[in-house]
Amino acid sequence: MASYERHVLHGVLAGAITGVVLGVLVLVAVAPHVEGMVRDIVVKTLPAGLAESYVEEVVESALGVARAAVYVAPVVEVVQYVLIGAIFGLVKGVFRERLGFGELTSAAAAGVLHILLLGAIPVLVISTLYAEILGVVSKYINLYLAAAAPGAVFAVSIVLVSSVRGPWTKLVEAKPREV
Repeated sequence: MASYERHVLHGVLAGAITGVVLGVLVLVAVAPHVEGMVRDIVVKTLPAGLAESYVEEVVESALGVARAAVYVAPVVEVVQYVLIGAIFGLVKGVFRERLGFGELTSAAAAGVLHILLLGAIPVLVISTLYAEILGVVSKYINLYLAAAAPGAVFAVSIVLVSSVRGPWTKLVEAKPREV
């Protein structure tokens, strides 16, 4: 298998692991708080002076969407992180093949880049643009931990997949069959 494909496969495997872990975390850590959090966010973002019945209608509508999202989130997390993993696996390949980083260094660099691009920078932007919503969400979930966790899980996963020989090694090192 050509070298970039190997790195992309490492990223896909690390992404699948990350998606499964995050899906479980959503069910365990986010699901119990989703109703209160959604209610507070909707009430905070609606203009003042609206009729109470209208506010309750909007809250119930948002809660319906949020409940459905929480239950499909584990599957969506896996699919999303397989795709993200493929991209960061390719980034790992660039670090390894073009920049000459070692296998573990390139995996760690891809993981750190993931943490920065998909964790730290979005939290900084949200905290700048929507500070009041950030305060509401922080009441229910440690937002900084929630922003760092996906990147940290991905970084650990891609380093492990890249360095430990496991069942995936046969896929990575497989030679095409002649027909």
